[in-house]
Amino acid sequence: METLTVDDPEHGELDGATVLVMELAEESLDALLRRSGGPVPDAARMIVEICEGTAFLHSQGWLHGVTAHLALTGRHPFLGATARSHVAAIAAYAAGRQALSLDPGLSPGWCSFIADCLAPDHQTRSRHNAADLLARAHSFGFVAAAWL
Repeated sequence: METLTVDDPEHGELDGATVLVMELAEESLDALLRRSGGPVPDAARMIVEICEGTAFLHSQGWLHGVTAHLALTGRHPFLGATARSHVAAIAAYAAGRQALSLDPGLSPGWCSFIADCLAPDHQTRSRHNAADLLARAHSFGFVAAAWL
């Protein structure tokens, strides 16, 4: 994944925009999760690439936490069978009425990474910027069974 700034004065709507250039995926993460029925092969590498790409966009938090949990475990970090039930679980978590439900098979490092990304309030999440998350994800290495 690479981050570029568009230099095209003839297209003012794009000139100066920051874009992510990614490899063409054979399928979406959702399709990959459905097909694999569990953890995504080489999930740690994929998470590092997402962190690398978004570090320049000053993006952090939910994107990294939810994606990491999905890729490493094959399930959403907020329990529920539907998008609506996920939203209800997120709202209950953010309001302090429900605990975060991370997969018990995650390593302590990944649990900490995901919990920091999914902290219920912005102030706590903002302590962990994208560069910090990238360094942490790199530190876990690219082991195929990172969640074990």
